[in-house]
Amino acid sequence: MVLGEIREKVKKELKKLGVEKELKRSEKHGDFFIEAFDLDGEEIAETFKVEGVKAKAEGNYVNFYVDWEYWGKRLLDKVLKEGENYGREKMGKKVVIEYSSPNVAKPMHVGHLRNTILGNSLCRIYEFMGNKVIKINWLGDTGTQFGKLILAYKLWGNEEELEKNPIKELLRVYVKFHEEVEKDPKLEEKAREIYAALEGGKEEFVELWKRFRELSIREFKRIYDLLGAEFDEYTGESYYIEKAKKVVEELKKKGLAYEKEGSVILHVEGVPDTVIMKKDGTTLYLTRDLATAIDRYEKYKFDLMLYVVGSEQKLHFRQLFKTLEAMGYEWAKNCKHISYGLIRLPEGKISTRKGRVITAEEVINRSVEEAGKVMRGIGKFNQEVAEKVGLAAVIYSILKVDPEKFVEFKWEEMLRLKGNTAPYLLYSYVRAKHILDKAELKEFEVKGLKEQERRLLKKLSLFPLVVKEALERNKPNFIANYLYGLCDDFNRFYEECQVLGSEKEEFRVALVSCTKIVLENCFKLLGMPLVEKM
Repeated sequence: MVLGEIREKVKKELKKLGVEKELKRSEKHGDFFIEAFDLDGEEIAETFKVEGVKAKAEGNYVNFYVDWEYWGKRLLDKVLKEGENYGREKMGKKVVIEYSSPNVAKPMHVGHLRNTILGNSLCRIYEFMGNKVIKINWLGDTGTQFGKLILAYKLWGNEEELEKNPIKELLRVYVKFHEEVEKDPKLEEKAREIYAALEGGKEEFVELWKRFRELSIREFKRIYDLLGAEFDEYTGESYYIEKAKKVVEELKKKGLAYEKEGSVILHVEGVPDTVIMKKDGTTLYLTRDLATAIDRYEKYKFDLMLYVVGSEQKLHFRQLFKTLEAMGYEWAKNCKHISYGLIRLPEGKISTRKGRVITAEEVINRSVEEAGKVMRGIGKFNQEVAEKVGLAAVIYSILKVDPEKFVEFKWEEMLRLKGNTAPYLLYSYVRAKHILDKAELKEFEVKGLKEQERRLLKKLSLFPLVVKEALERNKPNFIANYLYGLCDDFNRFYEECQVLGSEKEEFRVALVSCTKIVLENCFKLLGMPLVEKM
């Protein structure tokens, strides 16, 4: 990377001058700076010698300014040569990423939408940086709710409706169970008995469970196809029931669990004691997660494993990782929880028990509908474009926000043609493409730069650093925010610098070509669709 090369030259020169300060990247004052509170900044600036970089003592800092007339051609040649590979590295790690993880027999709700979009982007970023990524969809396919669901379906299920719209029918009977149990509490005990029999392998219940699972995956895949999300493995809690029981025995042998009133309690220093096996012999979420982690390491020998799961599960993952460490698994330190906040909706918190669910598909369809309204308003409606713009608006509205923070959908704001929105980003891309449709890339030179040309060169040089930082901190919002800044700089350049027919056409066409390449790379990393026209 050109900016990385420059950075290393500056660091080497500072070391030669006996300066051991951290070199930091700057957006406002030059390209890099060091703090010089206790140094002679003037002397450092005067003796500093790196071709194509100027040092200035300014206040308590020494700022370093890259001469983009010197470095600009090298940067543009590199981007043009590498194309979609610009910014890539060859990290060579094996990374397991678990994401999406919807519950069988329940609709993918708006919370799963954020999980899937975030996880998909992380997979793309890790792959882009030269890692082997194993994408796992760990389905919620066991638990006491399946006892309730099987009982509910046997009592009130409709076979014809199940075939026609499986998730809708299963949600209907699940909601009905919770209505009826308030009138007849004995239903709760019957459901527990059915679940225990299911874990015990009773054929009738296992066959129903398998059917619910297969029908659910079929429905989930429709959403994944829309989002461009792919998985190497569909597995779930059910696979680890027997393995989880073996983990309980291992924990007892290692003195990390004890029996109390028929249940088995986990006892690990640093986290609260918790039940890992009930007195009826059924296992819990944590028990199955322990078995899953151990099995995955044996299978993949991963260097890193990421769990993309909501922030409400922070305690669970602290218990999981602490327990694995206590069990003596050194690789536990390479397991990370990528937590995220909820999506706020006017309807309130999602509840499948009460039937108040805003599905992922409904959110996407609503966004497409609103995108269509905006396009009709400016007299440029196209259904295919509306579908892509609507989907991009959902993805970008989620990814531009730090994962730890809440996301709030406001349709009018999401679909504005100006501002920090997907339509604005897509319009910027289309603008660059239209220029290049009329131009031919020729040999060029970089000289007499205007401020907006300089700003755009600097922004393009930052892309590899931004992707690396997004990976290191597991935050795709760094790329989303960079993308918005790049579009802003490009549009200012477009407004102030004529491209076609200008004296600097060759250079400016090259600059627009490189901008288009980096825009495409950003869109791919975020999993956002592109459009050819707006």
